[in-house]
Amino acid sequence: MAFCSKCGAQVNDGAQFCPKCGQPTNAASQQQVYQQQYVAQPQEKEHSRMYKMWHSKWNWIAAIVFLIIIVAANMGGGSDTDMLQKEVKKMMVEKMKEKGQTLNITDFTLVHQDGNNYTGLATCTLDGEKLDLDVKVVYDGSSFQAEWAPTAEYQQKALQEGLQELFDN
Repeated sequence: MAFCSKCGAQVNDGAQFCPKCGQPTNAASQQQVYQQQYVAQPQEKEHSRMYKMWHSKWNWIAAIVFLIIIVAANMGGGSDTDMLQKEVKKMMVEKMKEKGQTLNITDFTLVHQDGNNYTGLATCTLDGEKLDLDVKVVYDGSSFQAEWAPTAEYQQKALQEGLQELFDN
């Protein structure tokens, strides 16, 4: 048998409260400590770990730097090939316009071969007729020279129909 620490009354073993004054006994406080240690603390530790992980300034800094790198890689000014492709496409349309022809380039791919040399393929319509053009470009870093001609398949058809003079540039 134990005694109440507040009023001194006799308390049965295992009782959580004093029958006289209602004071919690050692058994009640030990059970609370047990609950705090084994029930409440794992949740608090989990919360603390998650809080620290997501609120650590270094994690946020790393995430921001990562996003900046991704955005910069995707929004860069483009490569020389991309810029050159746009300029060659523009020049081809203008040259054909000077000859009185309407050239509409629907797809154009330019590939760097070696040194200053690029080659490409343009899928176009010329005055409504579909054709593919082989394109050769020499680019020195500041200016370019471009030549284009119908692909071999289209040249056969053009020669048969007398259209080759349209592509002499």
